[in-house]
Amino acid sequence: MQSDFTIEYKNQKEIYEKLTTQIKDFFSRNHFKKAVLGLSGGLDSTICATALADALGAQNVIGISLPSRITPQTSNSDAKQLAENLGINYQIIPIAPVVSQLNTELAPAFENINKNFEKAAQSFTQDNLQARTRATVLYAVSNEFSSVLPVSTSDKSEIYMGYGTLNGDLSGAIAPLADITKTELFALGYWLNKSREKKNAIPISILQKRPSAELAIDEKTNKPLCAEDALMPYEFIDEIIHLIENHKLDEQSIRLANLSYTKKYGTAEEEKQKWLDKFFYRVKTQHFKLVLLPPAICVHENSYLKHCHKIYSEI
Repeated sequence: MQSDFTIEYKNQKEIYEKLTTQIKDFFSRNHFKKAVLGLSGGLDSTICATALADALGAQNVIGISLPSRITPQTSNSDAKQLAENLGINYQIIPIAPVVSQLNTELAPAFENINKNFEKAAQSFTQDNLQARTRATVLYAVSNEFSSVLPVSTSDKSEIYMGYGTLNGDLSGAIAPLADITKTELFALGYWLNKSREKKNAIPISILQKRPSAELAIDEKTNKPLCAEDALMPYEFIDEIIHLIENHKLDEQSIRLANLSYTKKYGTAEEEKQKWLDKFFYRVKTQHFKLVLLPPAICVHENSYLKHCHKIYSEI
């Protein structure tokens, strides 16, 4: 992914200071000292792990790689390299055997239930089983050791789109990145590599790869499905979020607007409206996930969190 986007991010230092300060304050106020998170080799868990290490101390962070049967080796190696660069505790716990056993136990029940219920046209059972298995592992580590909280790594773009699993990647004691969009996280990652005391702690391969939840295979490529192929370009999503939060534009105004993204990439009007259809449909139908989001850190003045979700400082 590129480091330049249609939205210009200039205040990374201020945002990062707010993020780490509030992480430290949240853990202190709740009398916890350590954090555990899934370390996937992707952007969100990378920025989250970096912020946790800077806020709590690297010795107080556990990053766990939770590979499935479709996890690419590059994701595993990226996660390991990041953990070594940050100096955090790193463990690998494969989830494939657990998911396989769950499927074995579920199969006969699904067969019996199917006699009376119509199956979903598009099932996300396998995606969500993986995400919830990962969350179960993180909670187990949290329970097993003293003063450890599990952390959700979901970002603002995913939360707007409802692109996450309840009791899976959306679960945890706190959601540090809930007010930072995907493209802002990319910009923050490049800034961190230049600005932290230890330079280039984030492997460049993480900053250059397309985001993927790595929960399903794309039949077109036979590789893990990229999030943008399931949704739409994150740069487009994040411009719409920016217009909603900072310019207070409603849906109709956005549909009529001459968007920076469409000018930059020459996007056809039909494609733009198709993406907006999906954007606003998901915003309207996935709101229940936002309500169930863990306490979230707010780093932006006009954040949606101030209007539709409890941020931790108000609790």
